Amino acid sequence: MEAKYTITKKDLKVTWFSGSGAGGQHRNKHANCCRIMHIETGVITVGQSGKNRLQNQKEALERMANHYKVRAFLESKLIEVENGVSMAKQAEAYVKEA
Repeated sequence: MEAKYTITKKDLKVTWFSGSGAGGQHRNKHANCCRIMHIETGVITVGQSGKNRLQNQKEALERMANHYKVRAFLESKLIEVENGVSMAKQAEAYVKEA
């Protein structure tokens, strides 16, 4: 069984900033670069290789989803949920027997 993880908007803090380096006035003038922080782990990823906000946000989100600390955090949450469910089933079985 493959586990699927979800990160919601409330778990993230998104900020936009203007890039630096090659690209001229357009790159320096517009805030198209995306910085995303996962609030619970403190992991920060940046997307700035694209020319528009959507490309950069997608890049930062992909990096966030693949970051080892975020994956470990989500896996630990999944284990907690699985253990909680099994404990609830055990308690339910105990109550039925009594």
